[in-house]
Parts: sequence; structure tokens; C-alpha cells
Amino acid sequence: MVRRFFAFAVVVLLAGSAFGQDGGFRHEFGERVSNDFNVAFLAAGLLGDYWFHPGTPKDLKWNRSLRAGDALLLSTGVTALLKVTVDAPRPDTGAKGSFPSGHTSAAFAVATVQSAFHPADAPYWYFGAALIGSSRVMLGRHRWIDVIGGAAVGYASGRIAVSGRGILLAPTFGKKPGLMVSLRF
Repeated sequence: MVRRFFAFAVVVLLAGSAFGQDGGFRHEFGERVSNDFNVAFLAAGLLGDYWFHPGTPKDLKWNRSLRAGDALLLSTGVTALLKVTVDAPRPDTGAKGSFPSGHTSAAFAVATVQSAFHPADAPYWYFGAALIGSSRVMLGRHRWIDVIGGAAVGYASGRIAVSGRGILLAPTFGKKPGLMVSLRF
């Protein structure tokens, strides 16, 4: 618990200082959060029980990782569909596909799943997801409405994934590897 709090405090201090610095530091900080931290955050979201809760039974760890993966896949699909449908221009380049923010939807998807399984950790997960979304605005790649839309898609995807309803995809191993598809409504 102390390690998690310390890591949380460091991120808060860095985030706070980034908004008060010149554009060069803010840009570099935004790039690091948007790219490096985002990858680590998603990996932690997919493997959270393995890294942060080693006492969790193995089958439960696997199930929770699958739920996080389901949420990530669902949010990615919905985000891609909305980007094509809405076709909003990006603020920095004018290229299409700004709404919703894919980084934010992915981050909120895994944050919602991990928060459902570990409510005491929810502030850390949602803060990390919000930091990723903020970095997209800080870099000028998205508007706040894109980030809010991404957060809504990610949150909804995470809630669907932990509800036990929907489609569950799981690899099967053995003499003939395959893919198990489970539908529950």
C-alpha cells in the first residue's frame, strides 16, 4: 500500500509541475504520459492481479485478465466505429478521426475493470486514466470533448466486461489450440 501511495504521489507531483512549466517540458511530459506511461498502464490493467495482487487464485487472475482484455477490445471497436462515423478533425493536424480519444477509451476500459475487482485501488486507476486523457489535450492532439467521449466509451466497455454479460473470447490450449466463444445475455 505504501509503494502504491508513493508512486501515486510522484505522478501527482510530476503532473502538477508539468502544467506550470514552459511548453518544452509540458510537451515532453505529455509525450511520456501519452506513450510510455500509456503502454505500461494498459499492461498493468491487463495483468493487474498478477503484478499487484499476487495472492489472488490463479484461475481468478486469468478470468480478470480476460475481462480486462474484453473491455479493451470492446472499447477499441466502439472507438474505431465512432471515429469513422463522427469524423471530427484533430485540433493539431486537421486529420479526421479525433472523436473519441482512443488512448483515453483504452485507459478507462482497463481502469474500470480493475476498479470493479479492486475498489480500494480505484482512485489510482482512474487518476492514471485521467492523466492519459489530459496528456492528449496537453499535446494538442484532442479536444476535451474527445477525451470525455473516450472516457465514456472506456467506462461503459469496462462495465459491460465485468457484468458477466456479452461475448467472452478465450484461447484454448491442448492438442488442437483454438478459440472459445461464450455468449451470455
